[in-house]
Amino acid sequence: MPFFEYYAHTKEGEVQSGRVEAVDENAAVQILQRNGLIVTELESVEGKSLAKKEITLFERVTKKELAVFARQLATLFKASVPLTVSLNTLANQSENPMLKRTLLDVGAAIDGGMPFSKALQEYPDVFSNFFIQMVKAGEESGNLDEVLNYLAEHQDREYYIESKVRGAMIYPAFILGVLLIVGILVLAFIVPKLLAFLTASGTENLPLLTRVIIFLSDTVRTKWYLLILGFGGTGVGIWQFLKTTAGKEIWGRVQLKLPIFGSLFQKIYLFRFSESFSMLIKGGVPINKALTITAEVISNTTYREIVLEAQKKVSQGDSIASALEGYPEVSGMVTQMIAVGEKTGQLDAILQEISAFYEDEVKNLVDNLVSLIEPILIVVMGVGVGLLVAGVLVPIYNSISSL
Repeated sequence: MPFFEYYAHTKEGEVQSGRVEAVDENAAVQILQRNGLIVTELESVEGKSLAKKEITLFERVTKKELAVFARQLATLFKASVPLTVSLNTLANQSENPMLKRTLLDVGAAIDGGMPFSKALQEYPDVFSNFFIQMVKAGEESGNLDEVLNYLAEHQDREYYIESKVRGAMIYPAFILGVLLIVGILVLAFIVPKLLAFLTASGTENLPLLTRVIIFLSDTVRTKWYLLILGFGGTGVGIWQFLKTTAGKEIWGRVQLKLPIFGSLFQKIYLFRFSESFSMLIKGGVPINKALTITAEVISNTTYREIVLEAQKKVSQGDSIASALEGYPEVSGMVTQMIAVGEKTGQLDAILQEISAFYEDEVKNLVDNLVSLIEPILIVVMGVGVGLLVAGVLVPIYNSISSL
């Protein structure tokens, strides 16, 4: 069915806009009117010019916003509030324009007879396949309110882990950024004055370190645009390469072999695996399908391939624990606990315990990294100052002493 973008207002005069799916314009108007909207403008998406479409390039819906939405929707649904009314209510309360438009569109599609999960599929930039499949399982089992609560808990934990890691990286990134700026200023304005005495007497007898500093200073002062183009082009090139299949595979392997950080990444991905797998099983998704969806949730290609290979083995009759054995990226503790869960019929609970364990591990490791990064930064600053002294001040002192 085609989509129609609409502008309307409520009986209270509040202006709303969004997208509705219907057979034709008359059906779209009827759907909107049943939702208490007075249509002022309606136009087919296909016939609308690109210039009039809303720009949503920088808009996004965060995991925290999705968690709040899922929890509120579960509460309203449990209170027997109709789904379309709940979606419109939450849309009007949302401060995120993208989420607001999406919820209004989903509500209109449901009012037109479309299942909730299928309506969510129209917005992959907002709702992941994991989210959609969980909702679909809730629809099929009749436990949509419980599934929505599971989703809210999952989104909360995912958001917590990501914010914990991101927060730990802000401080060292800020310090390194300041050091880079200070270094550039020193090379551009201070070093030339200090080296004026040495360059006047000739640079052929200067130490190698001093000549390197002079070269860097001249480059920063006279060819700064080349540095910007070089670093900018390299950064963009790496960013684009990491979006390719080969780039993702290489980065996936490199992540797990990085000193110090490799262990952190491994724990994060094991947390995502156990957390997502547990939620899907608890939501009633079949094991094979749950493994496939879990592989999509894990952003690391190495772990994705492991989970997909395990899914193939499970579909052939192997147990999940035996399918995951033999991979160094999956710890023995994980496979042993999964084996216990399979034998006792408590796989979802065991997986939840594994995710809680790795959540604590990530938290502790991030805290330790923050404590470790501070002395590392102090050492880096000391090395930088030492090189500057050895390359500039020592030759000046030697030149003065020889006079």
